[in-house]
Order: sequence, then structure tokens, then C-alpha cells
Amino acid sequence: MPEQDVLYELLPAEGDWISRDAGWTALSERLGREISAEDFDRLIWLLGERVAWNPHDRLVCRQLGTGVPQLPSTIETERDIEGWFERFVWKRAARMFYEPPPLSLSIVVQNTARVGSSSGRWTRPDLSMACISRYHYAPVPSFDLFSFELKMAAGCNMLAVHEALSHTAAAHFAYLGLYLPKGSREEMNLPSMLEQAQHHGVGVIRIGDPRDEASYTLLLAAQRQSPSPAKIDGFIEERFDEANRLALRKWVHR
Repeated sequence: MPEQDVLYELLPAEGDWISRDAGWTALSERLGREISAEDFDRLIWLLGERVAWNPHDRLVCRQLGTGVPQLPSTIETERDIEGWFERFVWKRAARMFYEPPPLSLSIVVQNTARVGSSSGRWTRPDLSMACISRYHYAPVPSFDLFSFELKMAAGCNMLAVHEALSHTAAAHFAYLGLYLPKGSREEMNLPSMLEQAQHHGVGVIRIGDPRDEASYTLLLAAQRQSPSPAKIDGFIEERFDEANRLALRKWVHR
């Protein structure tokens, strides 16, 4: 099979974006040899209209029949938040979740709401992010798995906190992303909800407008949890696309 077709098969079938670095690493792992950055870019070019390339955020995806994935212009459901929140995480991961930022940070972001088995009420965060970080004097890389549960204003309640908390069975850091515009009547629930979230170690990110990066505010940082490595492995194997899994394995063992 031509190398460009191998790359195309690795890209998520649903048309979700993956990072250029993850695609490059996954392709090298699948081919069993390290390919150069120039060769990877050449393969993207050979795929032509079969793929879409976002040079600003360094993301690549399959171009499905409807063309390049478009983010919704109106926000009416939790699903409408997902793409905007994912874009925010891609851009702000190092600054928001790591202080100070590590020497190097490799990440994959996965929509886990609609990938894998549909069973289990508490096992499907909307988005997940896996990070491999390296520091000058740490002998091994650090692995962190983040989960993100997204809610509309009506979800500003204790149930949302416990739903996010349930994801710590397989994630180190659990976050609740709340689309809560200023003046929403649900704001009255926020203080008690934040108190509960802090008690359980759940992080909270308030979103004034999912389409506006400046409106995302970290209200509460998540506390690190200690899920078993077996549960983390099982979650990633079930919920993450192949390209993201291959990239993570390569980065961890590099």
C-alpha cells in the first residue's frame, strides 16, 4: 500500500483533527521506520483533497464528503461546544495546565464522547487529552491524562461535578467545562458547585462564549488523582483513535 494511503487510514474516520506531530509519529510507528518531516509533508500533499490541513494550529484530518469540518456558529447543545473547546485546549494546554511549562510537551486531544463502546453512563468524558512532558532532570517522561465534561448552563449543578469526578477512575485530572454566560440564572448555583468541586478535586473552566478564547476562565484547578495504570491503558485503548494511540506509545518509550 502506498505510504500516503497508510497515512490516510490512520486519520480518524469521523474527520476529527489530529496534530501533525501525532500523525507523523503514528505513521513512523506503523511503517516501522522513522520518516522525515519533509516526507510527511509530501505525503499530505500527495493526498490532495482527501485531507484538510490547518497550518496555524498544525492539525490534519480526513476531508469527508461535507468538506473541512466546520465549527458551529450557534451554540444550542453540549455537542456544539466540543469543537470550540477542543480548539481552545490545543492552543492553551501548556499555559493553562502546566506552570511553568515543561521543557517539551507532546499532546493528543480525543473526542471521547462518540468513540468506542456506548455502554456505561460514567465512562464517556466529552473530550480527553493525553500529555507526555519532559524536564531537564527527570529521568523518565511524565504522562498525564485529562478528562473534560462539557455542560450547558442548565448543567451548573452538583450532578455535573459528580459526573466529572467519575472520570477519575481512568484520568489523572478531571475538568468540568461550563458554558455559563454572564447573567445566566444558573449563576446562583456556582458558589456551592465550586465548593463541591474543590472538595472532590474536580477542576472547573467557565466559558462565557465557546467561540471566544478570551472568555475561557480557569475557576478551579483539578487535583491529581491516581487511577490504576491498567484502567488508563484500557480507557485509551477503547476510546482513542489508532493514530493517537500509536503516537502516545512512541512518545512514552522514546
